[in-house]
Amino acid sequence: MDDDEGRKVLENTIDFGDHIDLCNATELIKKLNLADLFAMTWRWLPLVDILMSRDSDTAVIPREEDAVREWLASD
Repeated sequence: MDDDEGRKVLENTIDFGDHIDLCNATELIKKLNLADLFAMTWRWLPLVDILMSRDSDTAVIPREEDAVREWLASD
């Protein structure tokens, strides 16, 4: 089954409502030449302009928060 067929099966099987939009990430990856990008981050491509990830097993400390704010402001 190709991506288009899979999308049609999902759309016909599940009522996603108006608040969910299915995106063909495979086509987006090809279009933007992102094949070298770590595959686990592909699912975020349609959602964000900036992505930063961290382990969630520790609290965010002020130094870390300041570093992220500085990074975002440097755009």
